[in-house]
Amino acid sequence: MNLRSIPLYLLLCLFFASSVAQAQTRETQINNLVALAKLGGDIRYFSPTDAVHQALLRVGWDQIFVNATRIALHTKDERAFADSLVSIFKPLEPSLMLAYKQEILTQAPKSEQEGPLVVGVQHKGMEFYSGSGSGFKSIRTNRRSLMSDAFMSDFDLLKIKIPEAYYGKVFELKINYTVEDPVDVSIANHTGKQIMPERKLSGKNFFILRDTITPTNAEMYIKVSLDEFKGGIGLDSVLQIGNEPIAIKTFDMNVVREKPAYNIFFKTIDKELFAAQNKIGDTLYSNLTSALSASFPLAVYGNETETFPKASYDKAAYRYNKGGFEKFHNVRLLDNMSVKVSNILSLWNAFRYAFVYNPLTDAEEEHLLRKTINAVLETKNLQEYYDVVWGMLAVYKDAHIFFNMEEVDNRNNYSMPFSVIDLNDKYYIRKIHNPAFERNVNIGDEILGVGAEDIEQLVKRKSIVGSGSAANKKTRLIFSMLYGEKDSASILRLRDQRSGKVKELHVKRDFQHDDIYLTVSTLKNTANRMLDENTYYFNLAQSKVTDTLLRFIEDPSKHIIFEMRGYLKHDFYSQNILNKLITDTVKHQIFYSYEILSPKNRSFRQSTQIDAPENQNKKAKFYFLTDRTTQSAPETFLDIVKFWKIGKIIGQPTAGANGNINYLYLPGGMMVTFSGLKVMNSDGSTHHLLGVQPDYLTDFTLEDIMGGRDPYIDTALKIIADEG
Repeated sequence: MNLRSIPLYLLLCLFFASSVAQAQTRETQINNLVALAKLGGDIRYFSPTDAVHQALLRVGWDQIFVNATRIALHTKDERAFADSLVSIFKPLEPSLMLAYKQEILTQAPKSEQEGPLVVGVQHKGMEFYSGSGSGFKSIRTNRRSLMSDAFMSDFDLLKIKIPEAYYGKVFELKINYTVEDPVDVSIANHTGKQIMPERKLSGKNFFILRDTITPTNAEMYIKVSLDEFKGGIGLDSVLQIGNEPIAIKTFDMNVVREKPAYNIFFKTIDKELFAAQNKIGDTLYSNLTSALSASFPLAVYGNETETFPKASYDKAAYRYNKGGFEKFHNVRLLDNMSVKVSNILSLWNAFRYAFVYNPLTDAEEEHLLRKTINAVLETKNLQEYYDVVWGMLAVYKDAHIFFNMEEVDNRNNYSMPFSVIDLNDKYYIRKIHNPAFERNVNIGDEILGVGAEDIEQLVKRKSIVGSGSAANKKTRLIFSMLYGEKDSASILRLRDQRSGKVKELHVKRDFQHDDIYLTVSTLKNTANRMLDENTYYFNLAQSKVTDTLLRFIEDPSKHIIFEMRGYLKHDFYSQNILNKLITDTVKHQIFYSYEILSPKNRSFRQSTQIDAPENQNKKAKFYFLTDRTTQSAPETFLDIVKFWKIGKIIGQPTAGANGNINYLYLPGGMMVTFSGLKVMNSDGSTHHLLGVQPDYLTDFTLEDIMGGRDPYIDTALKIIADEG
């Protein structure tokens, strides 16, 4: 049929019908994904059943989310997807109740066996495989914590390097074991690639690891991963290569676990994290969408071996955690739209449960999720996806939010050889790092544009990458403004501050800052030094404690100016700086840990920190230079300085980003951090986004930049002079 023969109104009808159908499909996809995010997150983090927690192992929940996301994207009917939710989650949470409109799709079994134990979930903050030293922990009461065990269950068994003379030959390695209870074990090399299928060990026996020696596996770095394990595992002392037995000791060896066996014990019961616990009858209800609702118990009965009612989950038969990630951090995983969207669902859940400064209402959270999912589905490449994720993170306003995505970050890790400063929404050259440009570029030249972008366009594009207060976002901007791919070149347009003329330079990106989040100080000399006969400048941001500093601290005739601008490189807490400055015991209560029993049952618990002085001798007078790059641990220190009047703070408010950082790792090499501990200032004022306020405000002017002056130090010296 010729389209010209079809009446115009019919063509319009066909066009609008197609558009409506497409819109309905997208709306259904988003409804499915919102339901998945809510139900999947709730069950993953708050269901107490053994099955839910067994699925944690081997990044099982990430696999479940990816597989469920794929189903959500390809199921065009919300009712049909409700059946999929039952199929996915009922084997893990047998008491799940799910309803679609007025139809009950599944509910808890009528009879429930009672056991001697009550099993529930407790979160202190929330543990996202972030490591035992993070201050966050997630457990089940009266149960071992598989989340904690995940850090204990991988260990190095062997690390040797086999010479080229043996390439092409077959090796055999005998691995001995003794286990009290059956245990699943898998073996991987140093890249994380599994080199032996997972197998179940029991009793006392051995198995043979056999492979051909190639250049890629000649360096044998064998890691063993175990689930529950009580017993021992170790290597025979001989490696068989071809028909030749060779003692392992003859090779260049770094790590080896020979006989006697390496013993580890995992069958531990975590002690409750805090007094409040979920009890039998506590239930989590959730409206997943306007048509879907769900509930499940927050506490169940159990005995030493299982929870009740018993889940139908079978690790071998359950298909939704299959087809996993051979390499969890492989960026190519993000070529899959299901992985991209799944990561958004996981990220959204992490923030709605555990972000202590979450500014969003439930309705705003759901709106953000829907908006972000829709944007992700429109992305055509990883850079667009990266920008969408940052757009989501920026909404939460936290300077502790950092987002890394390896492939994109690696394309933006070299700068033009200049540092930038912002003054009154204009951007100027602050430092020149390549002397070759000193003839054509002046300190204080105004940046007008880079390449085809004028400064307004550049700022708008680069401002996506950052969160926190306006000052924090500006800091991220000026340290990323001139970044791009290594050795990429572009035209830098400047206005010469001396002549007023516009100039263009062809500049290559071949420079890297030592630390991308350094201070905006203009100091050329950052070394510790005497500024006058009695005033000592000490760069606490970059220096370890020196004998000279210790001597001056105990000298009442001295004035010490501490540089605290920038993200401190050294752990000044381990050097007990505070204890050396105070003369009385300091008690401060500024940290509040998040105690979480369910999304609707969360509270903060205040903690107390006490610091005692090393001595009560009279001290020098202390002055502390701060700006918006002073962040995290130094803010705790400065809060004490201000509240307990230990010294004077000079400069600009600090970043307002204190408290432990929580880490979330996601498939495809994605990592996101955020504040997991709430902080208030000692005087009761808000710390988040506002920071510690200085006693004396000062900041740069363009004249300071061009003249090479540092008004922070100048202000400190003036205060010292005024004090006589």
